[in-house]
Amino acid sequence: FLRYVPEDVPYAQRRFVNETRRLYSVLDEALRKGGPYIAGEYSIADVALYPWVEFHAWAGQSLDEMPALEQWRQTVGLRPAVIRGMAYNKKDINELLANADSVRQVVKSTTLDDAGPAK
Repeated sequence: FLRYVPEDVPYAQRRFVNETRRLYSVLDEALRKGGPYIAGEYSIADVALYPWVEFHAWAGQSLDEMPALEQWRQTVGLRPAVIRGMAYNKKDINELLANADSVRQVVKSTTLDDAGPAK
């Protein structure tokens, strides 16, 4: 949402960033108390959440104050299947961030919001 919404909506963008931060904090706390994985043992929860945390900068987040979540990200990221999965659809976060405005423009040009009433 933060990078794809066609126009600048400060309230919605702040809400997205803050809610994402809150959810990352919940994960950090759970990992701190029960780690090393989201559900205790490595599970589909780790597989599903890993890309969202790996690309935290895309969501306007930092893991600097979330050491358990950062440790989890590093641990899960070293698993051979995760390495293979991430290589399958490789993305460079710095490139993504550098091209964020062009991504937004593509989304804006392809949205149906201005298409008028359905026929």
